[in-house]
Amino acid sequence: MFFGDLYIGGRLIKEALHRAVGLPRDASMFSTLFVLGVAAAALADIAAPVLRRVFRPRRPSFAQAMIATAVAREIPRGIGGAQSRDTPFAGATITVSILAHALHALAGQLSRIPSAMVAFRRGFRI
Repeated sequence: MFFGDLYIGGRLIKEALHRAVGLPRDASMFSTLFVLGVAAAALADIAAPVLRRVFRPRRPSFAQAMIATAVAREIPRGIGGAQSRDTPFAGATITVSILAHALHALAGQLSRIPSAMVAFRRGFRI
């Protein structure tokens, strides 16, 4: 079902590009992506002022800030279950343990960057 949807979406994009700019229906994927990028860049210049006005970020209201705080507070409590509501500092303990694991994984990935850059430089020496 997913691949069928992808195929139909691709055919619709090719048909739209054929009708809009004259791209042949049997054009390669690279030429389709190129024409789609050129058309998107041209439309971006036209639509940018309108979209900036419509999608301008606004400051959250007091109610929205309180809802975000409540959600951030309830996530660790939801992980711990009903028993964690009566346990002091249970939410903080769960949050710290999750963040520690995430930061440890991030540090492991960041430690690989220097060796990857050295390998990248070796591959492009002339």
